[in-house]
Amino acid sequence: MSVVEDGPLFRATMKALEQKTGNMRSKIKKVLKKAEAAYQAQMVCNEAVEAFLCALGEASTSNSNAIQPALDHYFEKISRQILNYERLNALQLQRLVIEPLLKLYTNDIKQAEAKKKEFEEESRDYYAYVGRYLGQRQDSLKEKKRAESDSKYQAKRRNFELKRFDYSSFMQDLHGGRKEQEVLSHLTRFADTQAKTFLAAAKNVDDMVPQLDALIHEVSQADKEFQFQRTEREEKRRALEKSSNTYLEPDALTTSSAASTLVGSSSGGNQKSEGDLGRADSTGSQLRSVTSNNSSTSTQVATSTNPAPTSVNSAVNSSSM
Repeated sequence: MSVVEDGPLFRATMKALEQKTGNMRSKIKKVLKKAEAAYQAQMVCNEAVEAFLCALGEASTSNSNAIQPALDHYFEKISRQILNYERLNALQLQRLVIEPLLKLYTNDIKQAEAKKKEFEEESRDYYAYVGRYLGQRQDSLKEKKRAESDSKYQAKRRNFELKRFDYSSFMQDLHGGRKEQEVLSHLTRFADTQAKTFLAAAKNVDDMVPQLDALIHEVSQADKEFQFQRTEREEKRRALEKSSNTYLEPDALTTSSAASTLVGSSSGGNQKSEGDLGRADSTGSQLRSVTSNNSSTSTQVATSTNPAPTSVNSAVNSSSM
């Protein structure tokens, strides 16, 4: 494009590149904003994870059985490796993406408008001079003035061509040239560093996985035991719910047993007394029966042994007649 003379083709090309620069400015600005947000969020997340690990360490002093095994087998080892990776990833994002893009945005993209104005002013000044230069009557100028005018024209033309060349080179660098290659280079370096850092962290984590597997196995066995205890407890509770017997505490059961013993002894005494009374009633009945029989026998004897009064009475009645 540098060999193309100033004309409609050159101006149309510059106008198209200027429009692309406006779009590029808004896009790179958005990328920078999101990258800064990602960096800030990652830093906040890293601080929160660090605080979480410290809180776990403090809590383990009073709850060692619940927390210390997890700290020993995972959080102080694997989790620390992951946290170190996240911290390094945030640092790489800052150095390899945000800072280079911010430099490009500030020194190049934002300067495109200023360079455009500078070129347009130089272009107007040059073509205004060309108009005056061509309007001069060459035949009326003296030889010395003609030489000075030609020299000044050549200087103006040279300056304008330099400005045009610089502006054209600058726009080509922004679009499909050196600046786009710089952006791609920085993004590729970040991708390469991030991937290699991740793989290194993954290798360190993989070396520690057997310890985590051992913890998982132990916890799984303990969970099964507690699940069995829970099931057994639920079955006992359902059995108690279905039972019609009143549930008594152990102390109440002891008291109830003693009371039952006392009641049993009392009932035996009462049954014995009632048996004695029954036998007494039976003896009394037998005595009454014997007495009644004796009375009847006595009456019959008396009747049979005393018949004379009846005969005497009959004789008396007969003599009176």
